[in-house]
Amino acid sequence: MRQRKLVIGLLVILALVTSSFTYAYWLDGITQATNTPGTVTIGEAGETTVTLLFDEASEGDLVPDGYTGESTSVLTFDVEWDADVAGTAGGSGTLAVSIISYTLGTLSEEQIDLMFDISITAGNGAAISVGGGVVNVQITVFFENEPATQAIYDQVANGTLSITVSVTVTPNT
Repeated sequence: MRQRKLVIGLLVILALVTSSFTYAYWLDGITQATNTPGTVTIGEAGETTVTLLFDEASEGDLVPDGYTGESTSVLTFDVEWDADVAGTAGGSGTLAVSIISYTLGTLSEEQIDLMFDISITAGNGAAISVGGGVVNVQITVFFENEPATQAIYDQVANGTLSITVSVTVTPNT
């Protein structure tokens, strides 16, 4: 009996040591992001897709309009153009920002639309130039209506609103 406990103990220790080495090996291959939080840099007048997670970008929970608490939140990020394309007029262009999609748990965009008004309120159509500073983009989320069912409420209360936007610079010629 005592020998059996010893064998089980040694097997547990072996499993822990092996998993520790495996974790250390895989952790070594992970590199940290080097981008500045809240800034999108576009090079060569291309297109960049950005996904904003509402929980990380907002200052608190939203409540439906008409209840005590905040019903509107503004998500912001900066766009910078750092590379010129041959043939542009002095390295100037126009910034285009569009919402591609948004998700919240397993809800469809139609279900989200019944509750939230998500719109770009600053930055779309703005003039931008190479090395000319950043353009501030703002996306406003307004919690307009209550969830229709308890199941939808649970997803809203426990989920994260994720908004994917496309950011494009069109050079002036």
